[in-house]
Amino acid sequence: MNIKEAKIHIKNTIAAYFEKNDAQEYFIPVEKQRPIFLYGPPGIGKTAIMEQIAEELDIGIVSYSMTHHTRQSAIGLPFITKKTFGEKEYDVSEYTMSEILASVYEYIEKSGKKEGILFLDEINCVSETLSPSMLRFLQYKTFGSHSVPDGWIIVTAGNPPEYNKSVREYDIATLDRIKKIDVSADYDVWREYAVNMNIHPSITSYLDIKKADFYSIQNTTDGKSFVTARGWEDLSRMIWVFEKKNIDIDITLIQQYLQSTTVAEDFADFFETYQSLGKSFSSQDIINGRFDNELSSKLKGASVSEKLGLINILSSEAGNILKVAVEHNKATRNFAQIVKENNVTSKNKADAIEFFENLANSYKNHGTDKSIFSVASAEHKAEKAKVLKRITETKKALEISQTDTRACISAFLKNDIEELKEDVDTARNALTNISDFLYSTFGTSPELSIFISDITINKHASVFLMIFGCNRFSEISENKFDEKAVIEEINCLI
Repeated sequence: MNIKEAKIHIKNTIAAYFEKNDAQEYFIPVEKQRPIFLYGPPGIGKTAIMEQIAEELDIGIVSYSMTHHTRQSAIGLPFITKKTFGEKEYDVSEYTMSEILASVYEYIEKSGKKEGILFLDEINCVSETLSPSMLRFLQYKTFGSHSVPDGWIIVTAGNPPEYNKSVREYDIATLDRIKKIDVSADYDVWREYAVNMNIHPSITSYLDIKKADFYSIQNTTDGKSFVTARGWEDLSRMIWVFEKKNIDIDITLIQQYLQSTTVAEDFADFFETYQSLGKSFSSQDIINGRFDNELSSKLKGASVSEKLGLINILSSEAGNILKVAVEHNKATRNFAQIVKENNVTSKNKADAIEFFENLANSYKNHGTDKSIFSVASAEHKAEKAKVLKRITETKKALEISQTDTRACISAFLKNDIEELKEDVDTARNALTNISDFLYSTFGTSPELSIFISDITINKHASVFLMIFGCNRFSEISENKFDEKAVIEEINCLI
């Protein structure tokens, strides 16, 4: 199955494992909860989907790569203790708690999340000395006398032996104790992920034309030749940074991530064409509505790669603009909800200032606690930063304001809402202008469908359309996204 199907299957399995009976006992006993084993080629997103699942289900996740562990770090260190059997005392060997299990318990203590995922990557690459203990762990969820906390699901991942010489194949007895899920690379599934991860438009444009270059691993006379989803994503990050710093992107850089000479050279040639788009078509002019029939005619006569390149640039930039409005709306509402739930407007100014100061310190401390938030997505951290900004700015406003607490906070929120309106108008106008340009150029052809698809699968764009709507996009996509005013009842929250 592809990685998207695997994600759905894992979420359903976790829901089943978390199900409890009337006595609040797990319906499937812990010892019968088979660990999940994701089995597939490297770099297709096995680790990424586990982080997504944890975030979407609001549960914890602790990740380990088993290739980094010795028998001592995984199982624990031996020590001698004394025990009495009958009337005689004996020296008995026991083990300290495994580093892996200790990390789970520490995570629970600091995060408060009592249910989660223990994700063990490259599970079938453990050393020969560790292998027997890992097999016991998969069956009984214990290292020595210490067990995985109830409510924590074991998910593992591994590569087939043709991709990794260190792989140890499981026997039937082991396979009969796990839930094995075979996963494979699928560009169409990754394409949806790419839209939401803001993968550079040059990459999606190239792969839209050459899907076969998305993933390949081959043995050649010169050694391994391979291209993976991970390679494309990491290359995307470097392209964004190099562009920002005005550093040339050449074949040397590309080959560091696409370790297939043929694919790297083909993409390098394509990238030159992509870069020339900026001279022929200004995306900012289109976004701002500065285009005419001459520009549309020019795009109609362009090559397929140029058409796809510009469409992907416009959908990427539109997604980023819509994201600003969506995140602003969420941050404003979250802050207003904090004010309401804590009845801040009824406090005197000194108490309100103290409340915001304590809250700001709490946010800052959590933000630097890597043991808890190291697996939190960048998006989650950005959301917290935006709320923290409002907390600190409101505290400063209270410190210098001559009005009472309610009036000061109300004024701050009204100003925030006005800025939100501007962001919504900017986003809606951008989407309208791009829609107008592409419809006037392509009509209802497949080129327009690519843009519509990219907007509707973009999670921020889809949220924007549901909350605020856009009449022009609604018309060209034949979906109902009626325009709505920025909802004013944020003030009513306080």
